[in-house]
Amino acid sequence: AMAGGRFLTLLDSDDRWHPDKTRLQKAWLDDHPGYGMVVCDVARVTRDGHPIDTLHRRNAIPEDGEVLRWVLRDPTLVPASVMFRREVFESTGGFDTKLSTGEDLEFHLRVARDWKIGVIELVLATAMRGHDGLSASAGTYSDYVLALERFIPTVEDRLPAEQLASAVSLAYRRSARGLILEARWKEALQFVKRAWSRAPSLDERLQVLRLAPIAARRLGSAWRRR
Repeated sequence: AMAGGRFLTLLDSDDRWHPDKTRLQKAWLDDHPGYGMVVCDVARVTRDGHPIDTLHRRNAIPEDGEVLRWVLRDPTLVPASVMFRREVFESTGGFDTKLSTGEDLEFHLRVARDWKIGVIELVLATAMRGHDGLSASAGTYSDYVLALERFIPTVEDRLPAEQLASAVSLAYRRSARGLILEARWKEALQFVKRAWSRAPSLDERLQVLRLAPIAARRLGSAWRRR
């Protein structure tokens, strides 16, 4: 809110911009006046700086422009990877400061609803993973699905009901998988049930059933350690 520039960028304390990021993203937005935000690929590293993988944004956003249907299915947003126009902040209000986690996902959803988004297919930022930041909070999964559930009614007239149900079921399924890997069984079961009930097709129910082998391996690993 205090920034006075025409373009806004974000940088968490444990992430890093690459030297050309600001120049290339500003040039991209200058060349695409109808777009509100542009994102880039991200190198993900351990707290010691060792490479983990690369987040290729094209995998989640296969086209530039009206990308709401894609962002609904994967609202992942590395804050250090974005640049957006000041008008985007003014129209959306920026991050919801009442959220303890998942505020970046919720912001991404609102921007995708109201603005065109583009992708620069270059690694222009580095983000740390596997640390004790907000994204490691125990409430992250619940915050993610709650943000999505609250957002869905605002776009019910924009996308087919089946697409919306599919996005919600996928969010439940992802959360269930994460909770299974953390051996938080009671919470995981609740999300499995919700994923099953919202799955709009047989194929998506089969995807829910594929969580069973993951749970079995996690239980087996815990049993061997005991």
